[in-house]
Amino acid sequence: MKNRNSSQFGEFEMLVLNLLVEICDKFSMLCSHFVPADKEKYLDTADVKQILKISDSTVYRLRKKRKIDFVKKDGKIYYLPSSIQRYLEGK
Repeated sequence: MKNRNSSQFGEFEMLVLNLLVEICDKFSMLCSHFVPADKEKYLDTADVKQILKISDSTVYRLRKKRKIDFVKKDGKIYYLPSSIQRYLEGK
């Protein structure tokens, strides 16, 4: 096995870091396309709470248990109306 000197290892680390940054940028760009610009088609947490007559913590538990589908965009969570309908029908 060859020993690497510190400058070669630093270059390798930088190469890996640059590739990871590029991958993350592309992944973020792809994810941004999953929520349409017309957010009116989606429900926010307040809408879901009102429709289902439940609390914030209950909405969180339904999300965590994957009983209702959601997407996250810019730190905000949106729900598909069809997912809420399926949940209501399954109750």
